[in-house]
Amino acid sequence: MNGLKVRLGAAVVAAGCLAILGTAGWLTPSEAGLGTHQQLGLSQCAWLGDHGYACPTCGMTTAFALAAHGRLGAAFMTQPAAAVGALLTAMSVWIALWVVYMGEPAMRHMRKLWRPGWYAAMVLVGISAAWAWKLTIG
Repeated sequence: MNGLKVRLGAAVVAAGCLAILGTAGWLTPSEAGLGTHQQLGLSQCAWLGDHGYACPTCGMTTAFALAAHGRLGAAFMTQPAAAVGALLTAMSVWIALWVVYMGEPAMRHMRKLWRPGWYAAMVLVGISAAWAWKLTIG
């Protein structure tokens, strides 16, 4: 793959991740543990309104905002899957910047670890476990 294309792709990834983290840092985390997304003009969670309990993604924006504010413990308590997502997003910035600098795809060094089916299962289990946590803590 062309080094310039690799660098440009990595720069786009870094910029996207920084935009997500920057937006999360701009938000004021809701003390209720959910609802922070409403600061972005989004509506209240319909699932919560219809069923009376949190949906699998309730609290994700709040947890990202907490993590961006450096409150990682509170982020994990609010929505563990989103706290992990925020950390992975931050790590992705650094990996992408490394690729921009080196001009070499990061996956070249990670091929032995790359198992898409396994990662998909981990994400599904992680979100399910985080949802169970969210339902348990209210």
